[in-house]
Amino acid sequence: MPLVSVIDIEQWASTIEARYNIGELLRILIYEGLSFTAIREIRFLSGKTTQSTGWDGILDCNSNIPFIPDGLSVWEIGTGEDAREKIKSDFCKRKEALLPSNWLYQDVTYVAVTPRRLNDLLSLENELKINSHWKDVKIFDAASLEGWIQHFPVAQTWLQENKVGKSPTVRTLTNFWNVWCIETRPPVSIELLLAGRQKVAFEVLNSIKNKNNLKIKSDSPEETVAFIYSIIKSQENSHFSEHFFQKH
Repeated sequence: MPLVSVIDIEQWASTIEARYNIGELLRILIYEGLSFTAIREIRFLSGKTTQSTGWDGILDCNSNIPFIPDGLSVWEIGTGEDAREKIKSDFCKRKEALLPSNWLYQDVTYVAVTPRRLNDLLSLENELKINSHWKDVKIFDAASLEGWIQHFPVAQTWLQENKVGKSPTVRTLTNFWNVWCIETRPPVSIELLLAGRQKVAFEVLNSIKNKNNLKIKSDSPEETVAFIYSIIKSQENSHFSEHFFQKH
């Protein structure tokens, strides 16, 4: 039994949280599935940005994962109940939609995502492919998402922390920090943890980027984890930081 099931995903689909956060879920799944260097461009709307116009997601990557199209892809996401009609409607509306600079339709995979379960998904996929000018057309529904999510523990844990599926038995790095830092008054800041440790932090950061083994001595395992979080968080304006937190 998966930790996050089709039923869990379908129940989540009816919440406002799903509408605002499913783009973040897809971003987490992609970051967790691909290496940092495999992603050339990624943008998925989440939170308040879901009200923005344009594509719900764009991706340019090298991928050998079945759930993530290799090369260029555009994504349309919907959480409403009439998922089949919404997918067909979006597909028709997007036939002449503006693509990112220098992208050509014949080089781009069109991806539709719904957290609802679809009957006969393959027939709908094949219907959309007829006379299509896209490189390929992919549809992911609740059942597809269940299969994708169960291979990636960070995405599972993220959903569980957001009350989707069974209660979590592990925590993401960000959730650990949010709990640990407020155990004192005033709360611990990343600036405090890094104060006077810039040289060590630089060495640890390089080891993480180069995937070397780490040996860190501290007063407790929790402080070690918090120190690593602080190092990565201090790089938050970088693509590396976002990728790291989506994988841990």
